[in-house]
Amino acid sequence: MKMKKKIADEKYKDRFNFINTISFLKNLDVITKYNVSDKLITASYKKGDVIIKEGAISDAMYCIKEGSVSCQLNKKEIRKLYAQSCFGDCGLLLNAKRTLDIIAIEPTICYVISKDTLIEVLGSNFIDVILYSMFRVNIVNNVFFKDILLDSLMLNLFQCFSLKKYSNLDTVYRQNVIDNKTTGGRSEYNDKIMLIIEGSLYFEGKDLPFANKGNVIGEDILFQDIVQF
Repeated sequence: MKMKKKIADEKYKDRFNFINTISFLKNLDVITKYNVSDKLITASYKKGDVIIKEGAISDAMYCIKEGSVSCQLNKKEIRKLYAQSCFGDCGLLLNAKRTLDIIAIEPTICYVISKDTLIEVLGSNFIDVILYSMFRVNIVNNVFFKDILLDSLMLNLFQCFSLKKYSNLDTVYRQNVIDNKTTGGRSEYNDKIMLIIEGSLYFEGKDLPFANKGNVIGEDILFQDIVQF
């Protein structure tokens, strides 16, 4: 069965659409997304089943097709997730152990994407392939890069970035106010650019985030400092 006909089939169309809801897979090319969707596993869980156990090795990610789950830390519920939500993806990308228990709170069906599937489809460097696809889309859409960055330089820029995980309440950026003739007393951030692939950033003491998933931050200050006209 050819790819277009297979995607048109309701079963495969549903799977393909789920791939397009996953932030770190939706920017891959169509053929790659088809190959991943073709290998999705469907898993069913009863109420009370533990889908993910805190401290376990991250070997798969899950997308809820039907039902809902409770995300718990030390048996205390942190949040609930419902149909079309995904979980386990960060642990897979960061190659980290699970940080929460995920428990079905009703009969639940999930699509499962295993680490082995991603290695088979994308190669042993699947993490870099996924991160590069996310990086490319967000950098190209950034006002500071979209008109000046050539495709030939994209990979070089990507290789300048490193992946880092922050815990809740960690200080990611520290703001310093420098009062002198050079800066005119303006606020300065650390000399780095960050692309958020998951989560949000808040100013200390503020309730609303100033940056969310997909945002690039720090580039405006860095460019002001290094570009002279």
